[in-house]
Amino acid sequence: MFENRKSLSIGAIIVLSAFLVLAAGCSSSKEIKLGADDDGKSVELKVGQELLVSLESNPTTGYAWEAVDLEGGVLRQVGDWDFEPQSEAMGSGGVQTIRLKASETGSMELKLVHHRSWEKDVEPLGTFSIQVTVK
Repeated sequence: MFENRKSLSIGAIIVLSAFLVLAAGCSSSKEIKLGADDDGKSVELKVGQELLVSLESNPTTGYAWEAVDLEGGVLRQVGDWDFEPQSEAMGSGGVQTIRLKASETGSMELKLVHHRSWEKDVEPLGTFSIQVTVK
């Protein structure tokens, strides 16, 4: 009687483990997350896959991240930039995140600039760029 329960429990654990491994594999292949340490690197995506880039910022100072020239069609921005403050304090800095979707095959440089959008002919406070290939 106890042998049947023991083998049933082991079987359930094996099935559950296999399901979790498959589920983790599916979710990790859907989106790739990058940050400041990935500046200058190359990334390869599949059509339909999403790319999230999160960078430190403080939009209350007027400085915000912006994508430069996404008109190529290889990547398409999904929604607006998200901002996650570090604290609840007014004017707190935090992290800005852009979500992009690989919409067609090809290659491009994704370039982001940290600047005040109204200031023309002024060097950005920071830049971030990666080479993207979509297959």
